[in-house]
Amino acid sequence: MKRKAMIVAALLGMALCACSEENGTLPSETELSEPVPAQSLSAAAVPTTASQTTALDSVTYLWAEDFVIPVSRVRDGEQLLTGDLGAYSLLPPELLKDAPDARELSQTQAPEESGLGPLACSGNWDLFPEPAEYKTYSPTEQPWQPDWTAYFEGVLKEMELDCPVILRQSVCFLRGGVETTVVLASNAAASTEDGFADAEACRNAVEPANKHPGIYTLCAVFVPGEEPVTLYSRSYAIEPSMGAGYVPWEGEESYVLSAYAMQYDAGGTAAAYPIFTNMTGQLNIRDYCVLPRCLVADIDADQASELVVSCMAASSVMSWCKVYELEREGPVQTMHMVLN
Repeated sequence: MKRKAMIVAALLGMALCACSEENGTLPSETELSEPVPAQSLSAAAVPTTASQTTALDSVTYLWAEDFVIPVSRVRDGEQLLTGDLGAYSLLPPELLKDAPDARELSQTQAPEESGLGPLACSGNWDLFPEPAEYKTYSPTEQPWQPDWTAYFEGVLKEMELDCPVILRQSVCFLRGGVETTVVLASNAAASTEDGFADAEACRNAVEPANKHPGIYTLCAVFVPGEEPVTLYSRSYAIEPSMGAGYVPWEGEESYVLSAYAMQYDAGGTAAAYPIFTNMTGQLNIRDYCVLPRCLVADIDADQASELVVSCMAASSVMSWCKVYELEREGPVQTMHMVLN
């Protein structure tokens, strides 16, 4: 009996050695290193016991431009960053108690097309278990996606806007084997010639042909065979009472040309129209020129992707980050944080 136990122990020892040689040495959780490409960390290389430990206690940070956002904090198996957390500057200290600082952790580069990243997490799990395809669209070169366009037209109608639908970005990935696409639409963009309007610009200004030519930002999730789900929507009326117009409304006023909107011309074609604003209108419209950014990643080590949506607007009060769990019945928002 003792001899049989010794043989079993020896075989187990050989198996462990072979596993160690095959997987190699994993980097330290607190090792500071240069960002590594997305999907460079393999979930298969992490021992089961380590995965279980990480799922019980982990933290993940996301860089959005120069802002470092805690997007997940799991302690004793419980997600602490949930609900409407308010302003980041007022985040209760106990939520990140004992969590390592973001700059102490190894970084993993997010897909460049997402416009977000890198990520830093306190473990070695696969941050991208479900690869996503990111596409960006020009306002003048639009993809043929009639289902997306029809849905957003309905949303705009509810907003009492008759603007053209301008698709700006899509993120496509598999959720439980089902194709899922997050789509951003917006008809506003920053002008390449930011400054005060001159006399010629004022003389050449014309109104769009559509009756309600506001500006908007929309974000929705599309799954074949299911009703689309709107994640985010906002709009702004372009009219003098809001400090903005497509033609000057007071001859002696100084107008700023810092944005334009895609609207319909007399022939029914989408075209770019400069927006004249006073200082009040400019402060509001500038935030519509910044699109939200989307990232599909496993931020909490549960071996399933979450959707992170962040917007770094010109105003910190209008900058935010949201996290969605990608449930089979649709995305569910689990966290919202204002980035000021």
